[in-house]
Amino acid sequence: MPFAPYNDCSIEYFVEGSGNGLVLIHGTGQSAGNTWPEVVKHFAPTRRTVCPNYSGSGKTTDSGSALTVSLLAEQVLAAADHAGVERFAVAGHSLGTCVAMHLAAHYPDRVEKVALLAGFISAEDARSQLQFRMWKEMADTNPRMLAEMFLFTAFSPRFVEAMTDRAIKAAVDEIYRSTDWKGASRQISLDLTLNMAQEARMIQQPTLIIGCQQDFIIPPSHTKALFGHMPHAEYREMNAGHGGVMEKPVEFINLLDSFLKQ
Repeated sequence: MPFAPYNDCSIEYFVEGSGNGLVLIHGTGQSAGNTWPEVVKHFAPTRRTVCPNYSGSGKTTDSGSALTVSLLAEQVLAAADHAGVERFAVAGHSLGTCVAMHLAAHYPDRVEKVALLAGFISAEDARSQLQFRMWKEMADTNPRMLAEMFLFTAFSPRFVEAMTDRAIKAAVDEIYRSTDWKGASRQISLDLTLNMAQEARMIQQPTLIIGCQQDFIIPPSHTKALFGHMPHAEYREMNAGHGGVMEKPVEFINLLDSFLKQ
């Protein structure tokens, strides 16, 4: 896969298709490869689709310093530049929504439309702080337990209940094997500091906000709070857990496709 240079970083990204640009940004502890494959498959025939792995994910490398949203946004922009994409729609999931908001707010000449799945304004509330502190401790001391926690909390109860014991073990093994836990820990440290209210108010582009009704990680009330900050936003919901794009990819694709065609 190609790598885009940016200062002391080398950003791994995936690119497919041709046409208008679409940039997809993953969330905490995730990667482009395990978040967006179905979405890329749908849009690549009509759009040049770029999926970066920002610092802490995939094979991207950097200096190892503390992460900021602006750094991750600049890495995503460097990947788009390297892929030859000047203007694009951007879709983000979870922490990726914060990166997408930063891009839309600070690079309005580059970003045409914005889609935010399971996003949030701030992680400063007591519940979010508790959650991310637990994640951080597990990432640093017992990452397999965090892999189990990710599976348990990222999907709706019905989705997990339908899995066999063997499928659950295989899923946990894959999360544990494929995650860069030191990188995830750095991303979680960033989660603990987030407040995107200023950037949200700056966004003038058409924006689609998608909440997940059974989201235990980012409750839909947090995602709805984004709606009041953006003048050109619409709100939709999926009956899914936090990982709605993986749990119900067709439903997410249909929502995104309809929005991009407006």
